[in-house]
Amino acid sequence: MRISELAKRSTRKAIHIAPGDVLAFLTENLLRLHANTALVLDEGVPVGVLSERDALLAWARGLSPLTPVRDLMHTPVTCVCGDSDWREAYNQLSEQSASHLIVTDGMAQNPVALSERDLCRLLGASLLSPLQKLGAFVRPDIPTVSPATTLAETARILSDEQNDCVIVVDQEHPLGLLSPDDLMRLQFRHPDPEKTTVAEISIPPIQSIPIHTSLPDAFRAMLSFGVSHLVVTDDDGRMVGIIGASEIETLLEAKHIRDLHARMSADAAALSESEARRKAILDSTQVFLGLLDNNGVVLEANAAALQIIDAKPEQVIGQPLEQTPWWSHDPAQRSRLKTALLRCQAGLSDTFEATHLKNDGTIVHVEFHLRPVCHAAGKPHYLLAEGRDITSRKEAEQALFASKQHFEALLKATPVGVIESNAEGECIFVNPTYEAIAGRTFEEVRGMGWFDSIHPDDRSNMLDGMEKNMKGHPCRLEYRRIHRNGSVRWILGQNAPLFSQSGEVTGAISTLIDITEQKEREGLLRVMSEALKQSNKAIALVDGENRFRYTNSAFCNLFGYRPDEIIGQSTEILADGNARSKLSPKQVHERVCLHKFCKGEALRRAKCGKLIPVLLDSAQVTTSEGEPLWHINTYTDLTEIREQLEILDRMAHHDALTNLPNRVLLSKRLELELAHARRNRKLVALLFIDLDNFKYVNDTLGHHAGDLLLQEVALRLKKCVRESDTVARLSGDEFAILLPNLSSRKSAENIARKIIAIFEPPFFLEGRNIESSASIGISLYPVHAGDETRLLMSSDAAMYAAKSQGRGSFAFAGE
Repeated sequence: MRISELAKRSTRKAIHIAPGDVLAFLTENLLRLHANTALVLDEGVPVGVLSERDALLAWARGLSPLTPVRDLMHTPVTCVCGDSDWREAYNQLSEQSASHLIVTDGMAQNPVALSERDLCRLLGASLLSPLQKLGAFVRPDIPTVSPATTLAETARILSDEQNDCVIVVDQEHPLGLLSPDDLMRLQFRHPDPEKTTVAEISIPPIQSIPIHTSLPDAFRAMLSFGVSHLVVTDDDGRMVGIIGASEIETLLEAKHIRDLHARMSADAAALSESEARRKAILDSTQVFLGLLDNNGVVLEANAAALQIIDAKPEQVIGQPLEQTPWWSHDPAQRSRLKTALLRCQAGLSDTFEATHLKNDGTIVHVEFHLRPVCHAAGKPHYLLAEGRDITSRKEAEQALFASKQHFEALLKATPVGVIESNAEGECIFVNPTYEAIAGRTFEEVRGMGWFDSIHPDDRSNMLDGMEKNMKGHPCRLEYRRIHRNGSVRWILGQNAPLFSQSGEVTGAISTLIDITEQKEREGLLRVMSEALKQSNKAIALVDGENRFRYTNSAFCNLFGYRPDEIIGQSTEILADGNARSKLSPKQVHERVCLHKFCKGEALRRAKCGKLIPVLLDSAQVTTSEGEPLWHINTYTDLTEIREQLEILDRMAHHDALTNLPNRVLLSKRLELELAHARRNRKLVALLFIDLDNFKYVNDTLGHHAGDLLLQEVALRLKKCVRESDTVARLSGDEFAILLPNLSSRKSAENIARKIIAIFEPPFFLEGRNIESSASIGISLYPVHAGDETRLLMSSDAAMYAAKSQGRGSFAFAGE
């Protein structure tokens, strides 16, 4: 029990006075207010205390009524906080030998004074129950006065600290009892106490009890009569002594009371230890526990319950449960809690799930139980609230639900067919994609219905796969299904067994992918691959980094590389080494990347180092979305074509008999040289040569001899000219010589003389010496003509002019 509770129960009044108040003021207020104590306050703070005995003693000593209270009060005062236990307060009063305890509210405000007598009276007879016998505590030596004794003399007797009352006796008969309080009132009524006798006043009657009365009953009688003393009589009614409040005080200081206090302290300590142990057990559990009264007000809450809302005990103790932070955040939950409280008040338990909100906003899911704690009559006395944190379970349930939703969405959205079967191979689930692939509904394939659409030739393999599944092994197989529309579809199936916790196979999950188009593409690819292999054109696939990824046999034969030597190599391995090449491997790759194709003639170097002319055709291969994938290069060997073209070109521009340029080639060269001469202002000479006696040789020796002569003439003519000059056979026995970049007419004349000279030695033909000569006509550009045609005409005319002069001569045009 707290000392403040005893202070509230006290009926003995105390007055408050200031240190400067005087003795007369003190006495007057004690009597007027029927108080027995005065508490001296200085600006509201207790600084001293005075009792009615102190006032009586001051009057008995003859002190002036104007004596300040500060000179009479007991100091220092002993103050205790109202929250202190009464046992601690009582010990403090005894240890400091103080007359009073000043009980405050903790801030030294609203003080209340309690004497040791007050404590005894307030604590009641319960403290005295171990001490039953009264006789040992009766005081036989009582001061007495006669009716003739004055009030002043009586006051002096009572001022002795050993005397707390006097008995008025007349011829051994007790008439009454006077206490200090009585005497103070009498002195105020009778101003001259030295002359006033006891016989002149009204004496309070005596209250008595038998000596066999127990001490607790005596204490109760004292309280009942409202007196501080009782006369104790024997069996014959004679007075044997008195017992008063002072004996009670002495009794409380005695060993019996201290032993009792020690036992009570031990009991309190044991109770405290038991309470601490109980609280430790409650606080150590992870279950949220709370004790409520029958109205739902929180009486206790363990640490786990407080921690979940980050609260302190004082924030929830004494509060209705629905108004605490556990429930105040959600009106719907408060309503549900009120329903549970009503059920518990009716003796029924209730369980439901709720959420609590932490200060940081975290939500805690709780499984909440509320059940009544009933007393012997079966009616609820307390309510026990229990909560278990099921946040992890709720999160797991939510995760499981989300996972299930996710899985179901995947099954619906996936382009892969899914079928689940039990341990007997019977279908128990299919997804929409399976129905689309099989062309059948779930009802049609349920049980063993799925097996009916398997192609007859593949059913044996399917049964083997099922057997593997039942043995706990996954399997993968390609098989055919017959669609509802009659078409045969190729399926890639992958099966995985399902197991129980004990490891037994409980079924299987199978996936289906329609690979019909893939099979068709694979067949087409095989045909195309074979076509590439057997093609006589060199074909290669090149990746985005310009590296070979595939080459066919024709490619390897053309360039001399084995597949393992060329695959992974850059196309630069075929470069001709000429930095000026227009279609180098790098340029081809860049053009295809930019324009998606490239075509043209190029040189590529074979493994042996030989340069091979090729017609290169490169194109970009893209995905169905148009993304670049490969480059396909086709190489056509131009070696034979080039050779054939060269032969044709030679045949078109050279004389077959003499291997000299013919009229066509001469015309082209003449055109080029004339253009050059125009730019550089040079002379160009054209010599027209005709054999003088060629017809005679043909007619006499035959055409074969004529051909041999023409061949020999061609050889001699070539020896007469420079490397840059052109010797051509125009027709029959007619030749022409083109002399570019001449500095003067003399240069052409010198060449003509050399030609005339080469005919002087005879030609040895088939064992015979044949003499021959030539007539030469010379025309000069720009002297005689300004273009090709006129230059030919003028040199031809000059040749006839030379021939008219005689054999073996030359002439310039126009001369």
